[in-house]
Amino acid sequence: MRFVGSLIAAFLLVPLSVDAARVVYEGLPSGRVIMAGARQAKPYLAVAGKQGLILSLEAPDAYEWRRGEVSALDYAPDGDLWVGLNGRFYRDNLRGSGMVDRTASFKPFGATGRLFVSRLGDVWLSKAAAMRRHDGLFVPSGFSTADGLTVEPRCDDPFGNVWAAMVDGEGREMGLAVRTTNKPGEWQRVTLPAEMSDGWSGLCMDDVGFLWLATESVILQLDPRRRGEIKRAFQVPAKSGITCIARSPNRHIYIGHRDGSIHELTDPEAGARAMQPIDRLPGGPIRGMMHHAVSGFWVVVGEKVYRRAELIRSWQRAWAEAPLMPAGNHDNLCARIGDKLYSAGGKTYFGWPATEWTNLDHVWSYDTRWRVWAVEAPMLEPGKAYPGIAAFDEELWLIGGYFRAGKGTRATATVEIYNPATKKFRLGPEYPAARGQGAALTVNDRIFVAGGAESNAGSKEMFSIGVGEDEWRPEPPAPGPLIQAAGCVIGDKMYIASGVRSECPGLFVYDAAKRQWSTVKHPSETPPAAPLVTAWRDEVWVMGGRGKSSGETATFGYSTESGGWTRGPDLPLPVSWGAAASVNGGILIAGGAYRVKETGGFFNSDRVFFWNRR
Repeated sequence: MRFVGSLIAAFLLVPLSVDAARVVYEGLPSGRVIMAGARQAKPYLAVAGKQGLILSLEAPDAYEWRRGEVSALDYAPDGDLWVGLNGRFYRDNLRGSGMVDRTASFKPFGATGRLFVSRLGDVWLSKAAAMRRHDGLFVPSGFSTADGLTVEPRCDDPFGNVWAAMVDGEGREMGLAVRTTNKPGEWQRVTLPAEMSDGWSGLCMDDVGFLWLATESVILQLDPRRRGEIKRAFQVPAKSGITCIARSPNRHIYIGHRDGSIHELTDPEAGARAMQPIDRLPGGPIRGMMHHAVSGFWVVVGEKVYRRAELIRSWQRAWAEAPLMPAGNHDNLCARIGDKLYSAGGKTYFGWPATEWTNLDHVWSYDTRWRVWAVEAPMLEPGKAYPGIAAFDEELWLIGGYFRAGKGTRATATVEIYNPATKKFRLGPEYPAARGQGAALTVNDRIFVAGGAESNAGSKEMFSIGVGEDEWRPEPPAPGPLIQAAGCVIGDKMYIASGVRSECPGLFVYDAAKRQWSTVKHPSETPPAAPLVTAWRDEVWVMGGRGKSSGETATFGYSTESGGWTRGPDLPLPVSWGAAASVNGGILIAGGAYRVKETGGFFNSDRVFFWNRR
């Protein structure tokens, strides 16, 4: 294990666009603070204890929701709230049905203990013999009480792992454990530096896949991509002792101090991390913090709850965070059926250590009404990634794709058809050629698949199929060899964006009625490769993608009526190979990949953002 120490000696002040924090609630009882719902529609705050309290944080104020003996609180990805109250454990769907007692199913040892709900919907109680899986089944929790320590799950990561604190009888965090996709039936102890073994008070995951722990004077960064490796440790001046840490929306973390001050641990372009002052609030130590996707930054100091409706970076003026994907993913194009978006067959690093590629060969869905992600059925061909994806006659068509073959890939011509109503697959008419990464789009009563690759070289070929047909029909070839392309449909026309590698000047346009191709030039000198693309009304939005040597954040909308381009707001991340869709009057982007300088490689993002254009 490599341990790198770094002394933070400078406090760098970077101009921020902020509103002053104001008190929204007074009179909190003493006790452990729980904050839930950072990316949900409405966040909640609880104070654990016999005289506990749960608040609904409805900007610009906070309101009492429940009083009593509070032990636990967390959001599930389906929008339900799980609550430990008065010695019982409840599930509330927050849609008028009320709280349902689920205590007996968890087989608690005594008190209900602390709670954690994973992004997939797995529900853990720290003092229970059973946990609830996201499919609704209750199975043994597998908690270990070796050395008199209790396992308390606290957070998950983009690689499919759950991280837990090992807690002593007085509630102090004395060790770290992980439950991985590699060994799902057990908790594995993680070795920590000596200075972290005397108790620590913070554990959270940032937005580039690093796990953070904190004692009163040390902050430690652990990388799940490298087993047991401590990436960095930072000494914080003792006079500003740490009381809590929380995720920052800017790929970093917030640090709350005993003197009421708040800092953000940032990464300036010079390369050395630094503590950036955010605020100093009166009333004692910082007890809890949470950045909410819409309502701002919530802070608990003493008996008061503060809210700051801040805009820390310019992207937050246009883009709001949405619930995370089930895992980090890229090449995860999507298609819409009814109120849901469907994706399948992306590729990422998975497990612990997250060093091996995994093909995510399940269907994923996103409910646009409730903002909920779910992992649905596995494909018929296990281990497949990068199929063309299109919605057709209320079903999801997955055309071709890649398998791993030694150090390379092997393409397939299989067509799989998924029925969301029955959640079952069947085989469709085989595609005329083995291809992966084909641009699949539906125009009226036909699916068109353009390009794709058998290995690394794109193809100009295009085929289509209609309702009730059992053979693919040849279509006029594309103007260039399409690979890593994305597209959308407006009227009777397909608009496909790619880059120089596909000989695309910006957009390839196919008129399905006339069976003719044309081109549109992109405003940039070099059109982006692997961009995110969606239709919004009569406009084709081409966002992010790869430039000459790096990822881009620029967004451009092409009007199919006027023939002109409009510059849109920059993306929050320089992301490529991701999904985009028009939903709820705006534009949603999900997943994709971009380089992270802390690791020197690509990070497969699990983040989702929404641009409200209404």
